[in-house]
Amino acid sequence: MFNSHQAGVLIVSDTHRLLYTNEQASRLNTKRKTLYCDSLGKITHYQLKENLHTHKQFKLQNFTVSIVPIEYNEQPSKLIRLKTNMPQSDVVSKLNLGLITFDMNGTIISTNNYFDEICKRQVKHIEELLYEPYPHIFESLNQPASKSCRWQTIKLKYLPRNRHYEYVINQHHQHYLMQVRDVTQLTLKHRALQQQAALDPLTGLANRQVFEDRLSQALIRTKRSQQKIALALLDLDDFKQVNDSLGHHVGDQLLNTIACRLKEYVRKSDTVARLGGDEFCIIFEQVNSEQSVRSKLRKLNDALSRPIMLQGHTLYPKASLGACITDGNLDENEIYKRADAAMYGAKNMKRGSVKLHQATESFNHSSSIKEQLNNEIDYSQFELFFQPSVTTNTQQVCSIEALLRWRENGKPSLPKEFFNVIESEGHANKIESWVIHEACRCRKTWAEKKLIDSSVPISINISKSYFYHPNFLPHLHNELARFNISPEMIELDIEESCLTSAEKKSLQITKKLSDIGVKIAIDRFGSSHTSLRTLHDFPINRIKLDRKLVANLDSIDSLLVKSIINAAQQLNIEVVGEGVESDELIDFYTDCSCDALQGYIISRPAKQQSLELYLKSQCEVHC
Repeated sequence: MFNSHQAGVLIVSDTHRLLYTNEQASRLNTKRKTLYCDSLGKITHYQLKENLHTHKQFKLQNFTVSIVPIEYNEQPSKLIRLKTNMPQSDVVSKLNLGLITFDMNGTIISTNNYFDEICKRQVKHIEELLYEPYPHIFESLNQPASKSCRWQTIKLKYLPRNRHYEYVINQHHQHYLMQVRDVTQLTLKHRALQQQAALDPLTGLANRQVFEDRLSQALIRTKRSQQKIALALLDLDDFKQVNDSLGHHVGDQLLNTIACRLKEYVRKSDTVARLGGDEFCIIFEQVNSEQSVRSKLRKLNDALSRPIMLQGHTLYPKASLGACITDGNLDENEIYKRADAAMYGAKNMKRGSVKLHQATESFNHSSSIKEQLNNEIDYSQFELFFQPSVTTNTQQVCSIEALLRWRENGKPSLPKEFFNVIESEGHANKIESWVIHEACRCRKTWAEKKLIDSSVPISINISKSYFYHPNFLPHLHNELARFNISPEMIELDIEESCLTSAEKKSLQITKKLSDIGVKIAIDRFGSSHTSLRTLHDFPINRIKLDRKLVANLDSIDSLLVKSIINAAQQLNIEVVGEGVESDELIDFYTDCSCDALQGYIISRPAKQQSLELYLKSQCEVHC
């Protein structure tokens, strides 16, 4: 133990006989072992210093001497400690290891240079260094031998606060040696690795693993405190369009910007995480009411919707938010499932919508649909309804839209109530194939009955996922051939985002459709920020104006609507005004020179038999 000290250590008997000299003291000694001892009298500090100063073998400027009574080999003895500032060549002095020797009473016998440099204060008793009770540092000595040499974290007074240290204590007879080492870099690296494992590498938000753990803990706290929490899920609208049109590097920058806005908005007690792709989630703790959650989500959505300039492009992000509130009566899976259902409900509304899950029939309905889809699809439950569009001037039928319905318990459900569930379960492509088949069959029937002219197409809504599916075009070709109908009798309704999400691919598909004669219409035109360039670049036959453009007649921007209509007509594209439910709107569209109208005031969606009666009456009027 003493050999590891930089200080010179000697132990002498009461008769001043030298009993022990450590390696450091040996360097200061000569062959005459009586150098430090006055055999005629009592050892004193003064005598020791004088002997060292006057001895011709040593040239010491500054050193200290301390004398401590000890028991050595069960005999009363004295320990003499000599400490000098002379340069040391000994290996121990170069170790980055603090060494402190102290007796059973805690009296410090010696410290090495390294410890003195970091401590910067002389201490006489080990207790002066400790924040915790003195006996605490001896706990490791009472453990089994395999554990007693393990390093433990320590907090010592007078050590730098921005550093991290560990210690270990070994016992040698009646003395103790404490070793202190600096583990700052090791601690920082360990923390960095922990942080990397807990954070999403792109945005720096919590990852899915951390989210699941914090949600579990939040639910436990909720049960104890009898307070509520809300889980909100957020999905960016048309994010794939950004990646496909501007590149993934811009998409990553957009995700980072959204993450920063989320962190700025939520409280420190809340958790924001990225679950993957463009899906984020927030755990709001200690919420008061549904109204407060709705208010939080709306404010959050407003913050996310601010324009973003990236790589010279101005983006207008929109997000669909769904949330579920619980007082702890739901488990992790259930609250996530309900928040997810609410988010998909928001996606069925306009872009940037917010929806709070209600424990009502809607969720039970979705669960019922999923249960039914676990079995083989029963196509007899699906049917098509039809809604015609008429020309503005002559009121003649110019197209007929096929609308999917799912009949459960005798009541038809709208697509917004079930299609997202069907799509999430992977059945959408099969059902859309069935819709194309039924639409072609009906159009063939009307042609044979001569109810409408061959120039009047049947409009079929095509989702984005099916539009890009490799089976889409072959299936359409097969159905046209099966029923032997002209391609001009088919019109495909596609939303704007479908064309702009992958422009090169969508342009190839639309040109193939146009080459064989299939008509193409853009549904809900004006619902996104797509430029009019789309009308010029793509082979579009018709656009259907989104009903939100004329939702409020008192505040309609007639100049904007007229400009859209004029631009489309200049490109030989027909314009249909959707959602026409009043005479005032008919007059407005007539003034704007809109080509055709569709809405409840003209005809509600009807079954095939009812539509055929309507078509017969139209024939009688116009024949």
